[in-house]
Amino acid sequence: MALKSWLFANMYHHERVTQGRRGATQIVRDLFERFRADVRLLPQEWQIRLGGRSETARMRVLADYIAGMTDRFAQEEHERVMA
Repeated sequence: MALKSWLFANMYHHERVTQGRRGATQIVRDLFERFRADVRLLPQEWQIRLGGRSETARMRVLADYIAGMTDRFAQEEHERVMA
């Protein structure tokens, strides 16, 4: 129990960790909103997947695309689409 308490205080809830998590969360939100606003920013094969779907299904496709990104690729895409 002592180890668990220490890990939460010094690792999981450390300021640097929570800052990184907030930054990652913002990247995901930004990507989702940019792709939703302009699907032309997506690769062609993902644009095709959006065709003829309901808004809810389109959002699921966008979420799937973003969920499949590595951290590095998400950062690169964020820089590209937010420029």
